[in-house]
Parts: sequence; structure tokens; C-alpha cells
Amino acid sequence: MQKMLAKNNEKRDISLILCIIYCSYLVFKVFIQKGIAITNNDVLRYMYFFRIDKFLFCIPFLYYFIKNNKEYKYFKVNETLSKRDFNIYFASIFWINIALGFIISIVSNIYEQDFVIERPLYLHIIHAICIAPVLEEIIFRGVIMNNLKKYGIKTAIISSSILFGLSHYNIDMIIPAFFIGIVLSYVAYRYSIKYSILMHILINMISETPEIGEASLLIFVIIAVFLLIFYLSFFISGLIKKSYKDIFLVFKLSDEDRKNVAGFLKTNGLYLVVILVIVISGLLLNYKLF
Repeated sequence: MQKMLAKNNEKRDISLILCIIYCSYLVFKVFIQKGIAITNNDVLRYMYFFRIDKFLFCIPFLYYFIKNNKEYKYFKVNETLSKRDFNIYFASIFWINIALGFIISIVSNIYEQDFVIERPLYLHIIHAICIAPVLEEIIFRGVIMNNLKKYGIKTAIISSSILFGLSHYNIDMIIPAFFIGIVLSYVAYRYSIKYSILMHILINMISETPEIGEASLLIFVIIAVFLLIFYLSFFISGLIKKSYKDIFLVFKLSDEDRKNVAGFLKTNGLYLVVILVIVISGLLLNYKLF
């Protein structure tokens, strides 16, 4: 029994240690950008262009994910998600992204530091649509959420979603990413991480339409109008059917849930403080706050 508890404690600690390593990328990324701006070093430039620096920080997570796939069965389907329900859940992500993004853009007057280095558009789009969604779902819904289930599923969903939000070094995206993370976590837990990966790919694809729109304003307008109408209908349908009730019940904590949260914070407080310090440091360096 003691060996089993020790093994569980090790796995519990590892998921947050891995998160500390991953979040360190937020600080490292700023130094890479500044290094390119100052030295114009080709090695640093290629690392930045092809996101090699980010992949290096993801290696520990990927190793852990592959090593423990047999035990956790990350990609198993618990329940089949119908096309209608898929669109209803995705509609909530779509409108959370638009509504919160719009509100924050109005009230926020904090701007990122200007870096003259820009990635080629095709590399940016490939990463945003094909690579980032898969990596982030593996990290936050695959490894972190699954490892934190020992504290109860509500603690796991909320904690992994907070970490997901904080991992976005864009201040405007932290709050929307948190709520989007709640929906993706619910979908991954109830149905399968396969569905959350697909939703993540789609929302990133939609978020990149302004980039495409720069090349063709007409295409952008047509796509935007279609998506607004299409997902508004599914969002209204979801509200009428109360499809979102179970998702946001995650915030309604019972006495047992509160004990689980307290236990999580007490056991992992040091790791969480380290993560918070890293994230704040990254934001201070990335924005004109330091």
C-alpha cells in the first residue's frame, strides 16, 4: 500500500514539475526574440521560425504521455459525441472566444513589446492549426487533467484550465483560454481527448481567418458571416436544451470538492507558486511592464 501511495505521489508531482518546465518557455521565448533582434543570429532565428525552442520544452511532456499511454489510455472514447452535440459544444467555445476577446480588447490598454522578427505566415498557420492544438491537448487535457483526477474531476478540470490559460503569454487570451479550457476539459473527460483536439484545431483555424483575410477581404467577410450565423444557431440551441449546464456546474463545489481543492493547494502549493512566478516574469518581460 505504501509503495502504491508513493507511486501516486510521484506521478502527482511529475505533472506539475513538467508544467513548470513547459511554462519556462514563456520566459525563454522573450530572450530568444531579444537575442535575434540584437545579434541577428541565424541559429536563434531558425529556432524561432520553426518553434524548435518550444518543442524542446515539450519533450518531457511527450515522453511522459507516450510512456503512460497504456495505463491512462488517453485516446479512448468514453462516449460517442454526435455531430449535433459536437457543434453545440464548439459553439460555446466560438462565442466565448469572440465575446471575451472583444470585451478584453476594449478594456485592455497593455501592449506587447514590439519585436521586428516575424515568422513567415505559412509557418505561423501550420503551427497554430496543426501542431499547437495537439501539443496543448496532450499537455493540459492528457497529462495534467488525468494526473489531477485523484483530487476529483472538478479540481482537475479547473486546475488544468487555469494552467492552460496562464500558458498563453498573450494577456488578452488568458481569461478566454481559461473558459475555453473548461469546455475542452469537459469534452475530453466525458467523451474523448480526440474530440477536444479537433475542437482546438477548429477554433485555432477560425482565429487565423483574419490572417487569411489580409490576402482577400471578401473571403474573410464571407467566412466570418457564415460562421457567426452557423454557430449562433447552435449556441442558441445549446442554451434552449441546457446543454451547457453540466459544463459550468464544475464551478459549483460541494463540501467534498472544497476539501479536494484544499488538499490540492496544500500538497502542490510550492509548485503552483513557482509556475505563477514564471508566468508573471514572462508577462513582465513580454509586455511594457518591466
